[in-house]
Amino acid sequence: MSILEFAFRCMIYAMVVVILGILIGDLGNRNRDATESALVVSELKPDEILQALPTSSVAESLNEPPKEANEKPEPYRERLKRFDTFRSKVLLKDDEAMEKQRLLAHVKTIQWIERQLSISPDNGTDALGDRLTMIDFYEEALAWKDNPVRSEVLDSVERTLKVNNLLSGAKETKQMLAGDKIELFAVLAEQDPGRAKVILEGTKDKQLTKIFQYAIKRLALQKLSGEAR
Repeated sequence: MSILEFAFRCMIYAMVVVILGILIGDLGNRNRDATESALVVSELKPDEILQALPTSSVAESLNEPPKEANEKPEPYRERLKRFDTFRSKVLLKDDEAMEKQRLLAHVKTIQWIERQLSISPDNGTDALGDRLTMIDFYEEALAWKDNPVRSEVLDSVERTLKVNNLLSGAKETKQMLAGDKIELFAVLAEQDPGRAKVILEGTKDKQLTKIFQYAIKRLALQKLSGEAR
């Protein structure tokens, strides 16, 4: 082997050693950084770890979709407004009459109204207009004798009447809720007096009984007037 070849090989080996040294040093730095990061994370509390993560990572770690994915517009209040629009018209076009019937036969809207009338509203008397429209919705849904969900509406009205939601709240709110019961009982007494009689006789809640009896006397419900004596 000539001196030139030997020198060339030594140079190659030296370059390889330098490169290996650089790679090993970089790997050591990475391992050290990872170790330090692990130590820092191990010292954090679970809630602090979540706060350190990006928002999207937090949502994924909790197996929850982003907040906006859970927020869907409430269609039932819009349906109630649509019904109120039709109710205010003297004459309806054929397509409007059909749409109104679809609204009155929409079970989920009826269930939503039941929930609204069974609770005490947050904004007190500000909700009075909406609640009267809900009772009007019940009334027209029952007045439509061919309503395919009329029996479901009767069940919904009965459940709503039996719920005593007057146990707490301001005086004005309680008066409004009692007014709801009076109006709704009058609707049921007009549309199905037999069922209203059963509710009157079967109610164990004295407060509700007084409200129903007052409704009979105050609104002169002739079909049930004998029951109030």
